[in-house]
Amino acid sequence: MAKDEGIDAYSSPTKTSMFKTTKKRVEFLRNETVEYILYKCYKVVQHFTDINV
Repeated sequence: MAKDEGIDAYSSPTKTSMFKTTKKRVEFLRNETVEYILYKCYKVVQHFTDINV
């Protein structure tokens, strides 16, 4: 995503987490996955329709 916007970004992993339960971690992962899939779908549609929003 950052690359698509011309941003030179790097990850910064950590061993700690703000999520204390597995349920919360799974919810976060699910939400991030859905958002990423939607983003990729948007980019495909944007490519084929040549819409620059």
